[in-house]
Amino acid sequence: MANIFIFGASNTCGAWDREGGWADRLKRYIFTKNIESGFKTEHMVYNLGVDGDDSRGLLKRIGSDFTQRMWEDSENIFIVTIGTNDTIYSLADKSFRVKPDEFRSNLHKIVWFIKKHATKIVFICPFPIDQIKVDPIPWLAGYSYKTKYIEQYRQIMKKVMQEEHVLCLDLYDDLNIPEWKKELVDGVHENTKAHEYIYNRVKDFLLENKII
Repeated sequence: MANIFIFGASNTCGAWDREGGWADRLKRYIFTKNIESGFKTEHMVYNLGVDGDDSRGLLKRIGSDFTQRMWEDSENIFIVTIGTNDTIYSLADKSFRVKPDEFRSNLHKIVWFIKKHATKIVFICPFPIDQIKVDPIPWLAGYSYKTKYIEQYRQIMKKVMQEEHVLCLDLYDDLNIPEWKKELVDGVHENTKAHEYIYNRVKDFLLENKII
């Protein structure tokens, strides 16, 4: 048996997919495989996305969230997508919610924790945004998401995962096109079509790398 822990923020929660989001789509796919195999393969999947989360919040909760769901003698698989909310920029203070150096440090610490419990680990880089819609953020007065900062934090994640020898799925260049922006409901959260695309890319990546 294997336990799959999917950590992230509102994108992982499924905003705004009528079918529940890429992570829940992956959960349905894996549960279907369990059933069709007659439970010769058995994977439990936990969607642990928290709306608004960032690397600081994830570092604080990952231990308790994992411990409450772990099974002794079961394989653990971690999928983590984080970073977009770290880049939230205060227009008044000219500062990030989580500064780049802290983001880098948090990622290392999160990886160090995960490595104590698993060998199958995947991090997913932040996806492109439509800055016109979220600079400033309509639902968070005085703050912005900016493309240049998403790109900066994406590079930090890629570098950390390279240093830690952890698999990193980076879809940014593939999605940084005008067509992708049309699939963003509010400039940062994907619609049903976009979640389906992310699900397929994540699923294929996991299969190709023998994670599932």
